Amino acid sequence: MAMRGMVLQGMVRYGMARHGEARILTMTNLEVTAKFTGERFRFTNPGGDVIIGNAFNDENFTFTIKGPAGEGELVKGLSYRFFGRWSNYKPRTGPVEKQFHFKSFVREEPASREAIVSYIAEHGKGLGIGPAKAGKLFEVFGTEAIKICKEDPARVVETLKGVKIEQATSLAAALQEDEAIERIKLDLQTLLENRGFPKKTSKAAIEQWGNRASEIIRRNPYKLMIFEGCGFKRCDSLYLDLGLNPTRLLRQALAGWYGIARDTEGHTWYGKEWAEAYIRGNIGGTKINPERAITLAVRAKLLAEQDGMLAEYQKAKNERSIAEVIVGSVREASIWPDVNDVKGITEHQREGLANATREAIGILSGSPGTGKTWTVASLVEAMSKTVGLKNICIGAPTGKAAVRVTENLANRGIPIRARTWHSLLFSKIDQYKVWIGDETSMNDTDLMAGILRARPGGTTLLLVGDVKQLSPVGHGAPMRDLIKAEIPTGELTEIKRNSGGIVEACAAIRDCRKWEPGSNLLLHECGSDKQIDRMLQRIQNAKAEGLDPVWDCQILVAVNERSPLARKELNRFLQTELNTNPGSSSIPFKVRDKIVNTKNAWFRLHDEAKDPDIQTNEHNQCFVANGELAEVLDIQGSGFIAKVRSPERIIFVPISKDSESEESTVSTWDLGYAISVHKSQGSDWPVAIVMIDEYPGARLVCDRSWIYTAISRAKDRCELIGKKEVADRFCAKSNIWKRRTFLVETINQLRAAELLAMV
Repeated sequence: MAMRGMVLQGMVRYGMARHGEARILTMTNLEVTAKFTGERFRFTNPGGDVIIGNAFNDENFTFTIKGPAGEGELVKGLSYRFFGRWSNYKPRTGPVEKQFHFKSFVREEPASREAIVSYIAEHGKGLGIGPAKAGKLFEVFGTEAIKICKEDPARVVETLKGVKIEQATSLAAALQEDEAIERIKLDLQTLLENRGFPKKTSKAAIEQWGNRASEIIRRNPYKLMIFEGCGFKRCDSLYLDLGLNPTRLLRQALAGWYGIARDTEGHTWYGKEWAEAYIRGNIGGTKINPERAITLAVRAKLLAEQDGMLAEYQKAKNERSIAEVIVGSVREASIWPDVNDVKGITEHQREGLANATREAIGILSGSPGTGKTWTVASLVEAMSKTVGLKNICIGAPTGKAAVRVTENLANRGIPIRARTWHSLLFSKIDQYKVWIGDETSMNDTDLMAGILRARPGGTTLLLVGDVKQLSPVGHGAPMRDLIKAEIPTGELTEIKRNSGGIVEACAAIRDCRKWEPGSNLLLHECGSDKQIDRMLQRIQNAKAEGLDPVWDCQILVAVNERSPLARKELNRFLQTELNTNPGSSSIPFKVRDKIVNTKNAWFRLHDEAKDPDIQTNEHNQCFVANGELAEVLDIQGSGFIAKVRSPERIIFVPISKDSESEESTVSTWDLGYAISVHKSQGSDWPVAIVMIDEYPGARLVCDRSWIYTAISRAKDRCELIGKKEVADRFCAKSNIWKRRTFLVETINQLRAAELLAMV
């Protein structure tokens, strides 16, 4: 459809050189010039504020607009140039509407009386220059009113009774600043958004640097790396496009930092040779000097250096802060009760608890079935009599883990609500005298450092977990290292829970012994060509037993993609098999789909929170942790409604579209019929179905801790599908012990320094 004010931007040549060659970029945005006539709906997603509003063009064609715009950024009555694409929008009621999805916009110079008056009044807020006085200025100066306000404040004072020169000067400054910002917005839209930078980058840059944003970015594009989604490679590409020096030492230093920062192996420290090789491999040309680049990165506190090894500076700092708190806590008095006052535990559990509570900070470790939860509950009961329940908090790395702890304590009649460390650390956590951390093996170095830094001196802390489970998703292995550093640790090894083959196999895998299926641990031996059929049979079998095949059974996998047994592939298949509801054209979900959140995020509550412990922010949003499961309740034009389980929250998830692919995206959510074992940590289900994947990529992530964690997610029955010989190969290796850290060494160094100081 041809429309006035809409143009297809074609090839745009930039006056930039890369290695002596001109760069040609293609812009595929549509541009629509239209007047904003009012806001219809506003919501906030993880990427920022999104508005749905009304607009019309010069031909009085009325349509809706949707895109990122903060409060007050779009002024009713003003015209804007919107950059984006067209789509058809079907509201819940009424006919299909034309909708323009904009990813950026700039204001058009106001030309009509209405627009000029609105524009002046908007900038005159708080200065005593409202719509009436703005109207007077238009009567006197006509279409020159804005220019007069910007350039000649004295004439404004002469025209408007009661307006002082200070007010007119402030109005001029505001209008000039706004004009400059609009120029910069257009420049950054060209410079950034058409090179793949996130939509919100331009706005963030202007908020950070004001009208100098464009100048600063053109001089040093790497400054954009402070913003989310602006990694080194994207900034480096812009750097080269701008014709800047490709052999600059700073570029090499940042490449070395980026290589270490983005590595996903979980190490904290890397050899210098590794970093130097990364620089050589990613920075072309002969005029490179990796050794000097690394020296610069260390001086600039991008990297830290220790014993010939390198780490991202902040990660190294967090590692050291853990060591400092641990060593310093030795001097603190604890308020642990006498273990003889802890009722209902065995002598073995009492011994373990005594070892864990010798000092203010300790660890209680144990595999499934050894009674960690029971022992902790008994400890809390005993401490409630001395410090009171209100002075005890329980933290967990995920919302799922927090819910499970809460339920287990409730079964003992203990009314304590466990919360995620995320929510605790952003609340008044220092009011509690006793902290208990569950699922501590999931804590990476950054989270552990945050917990220990927030802990007031004298606060008693017990870290509970199972170091044999999967390594943290992030870097480091702090629970492993703290145990190796010999902080007070009690280990529970006697199996107390009669859970048959699951517990027996976990104990055998933990101790590196041969394990066998048995009782409630079933192995369905088959080749890769039969695994999906066997999986379906087991799901149908569970349904015949009266179990919910969606919510009582959980499929656990090794990898997310590329394998026939990958999470994404299985989810598409299981959605078809388990959900007969019709699909939606707007999103890849159906009503009643099981979905999983893939990133910590905030979502708007659809209904008022029934649970007073559900924390909300100023936007009426609640926190949903990475890995939490939900059910799709309803699909609307602008998003869908979902019920997050345990604790129950009804949330609204906005729908957005990728401007290039035209594919729907739904924030951080994905189908959850099958999830990775990493995502499953902190949760359990009546039945866990574990896919033993023979895909070569699975061998990179599957080790002893992987199969140990997978099996232990089952409360009643675990079903392994695949070849036992493949599972045995997984059990023969352990990745967590390979993670390179200096936490143990740093703790020992600080201990030695304290001893020397006492001599």
